[in-house]
Amino acid sequence: MTPRLHLAFVAWITLVFGFGLASARAAEDASPILAPSPIEAPPEEPANPPPAPIHPRPVGPVPVLPPVAVPRASQPSALDRWPIEYVLRPQTLPEGMSELGVRSSAFRPQSGPLTTAAGVPYTFNAYFALGAWLRLGVTERFDLEFSAPRILCLEEAAPSGCSDINRYNGTGVTATYGVLRSRTLQLKLFGNVSIARSARPLTWAWELGARTKILFGQSVALEMGIDFNRRIDPGASQTDISARGSFVVELNVQATHHLNLFADFNPYAPVDRLGEPALEPFGGASWTFDSQSEIVASAGAYNVLSRRSWDNNVPETFYVLSLVFWF
Repeated sequence: MTPRLHLAFVAWITLVFGFGLASARAAEDASPILAPSPIEAPPEEPANPPPAPIHPRPVGPVPVLPPVAVPRASQPSALDRWPIEYVLRPQTLPEGMSELGVRSSAFRPQSGPLTTAAGVPYTFNAYFALGAWLRLGVTERFDLEFSAPRILCLEEAAPSGCSDINRYNGTGVTATYGVLRSRTLQLKLFGNVSIARSARPLTWAWELGARTKILFGQSVALEMGIDFNRRIDPGASQTDISARGSFVVELNVQATHHLNLFADFNPYAPVDRLGEPALEPFGGASWTFDSQSEIVASAGAYNVLSRRSWDNNVPETFYVLSLVFWF
């Protein structure tokens, strides 16, 4: 190939290549531009997010909120726990509970002429007395009782239980402590100081004793007690100065939820003449309205055996009606 022909060939290739490259660039510039999609990707979070703003501290003492009280279930009161059935009751009052009783009593000497154990005749007349007592539950096992059996006294004629030497007999205070308390067996100890003779001279007496209560099932309770008493400062004219012992047996039958029937037998005698006892029987019924009140009626006789030589009590029958309130 001649030099001229060679140069012409090179120029033609260069021209063709340059024209093709220019055409490709023009086609790229003339291609249509697509519209952006309406759904865009969320912006990327920065590698280190800005810290949260710090609130300024309050100036002054920080207020302290009072503790929130948690409500507790209400506890039953002593009255709520006091059984209506007599046989199910404890021998002492629960702590904080009180008992107020009002007692009316009528006494009538035996019919016919009255004579002392030595055969000396005397007179004694019927009378009516109105008294009261207050018992306080100091603890669950310890209570105190204050009693005045003759606050008001009315007589048919003198002499009687309303005479000056008898007017305030039995007025005193009793302390009781429950030694044993279970569902079926209870035992209490008690001590009493009371007026034994109201005048000529005023004479006091002490009494110490124990009493148990045994429950059979849900409706029968047997009570047994023993006590001793003696006048503290008898005058020279008084012959009744020896200590006396007494043994009580009481049977209680809970006939219904509210009705209790009871019978007592109480033999008593001087401690040096226990082989010659007198016997005081009495019985009655109680009706408990609710855990706050009841009524009790009873009757008995001071001695149903032959007159004992040591016995200077008036042989008489008695009738008692009592109203009892708990609070």
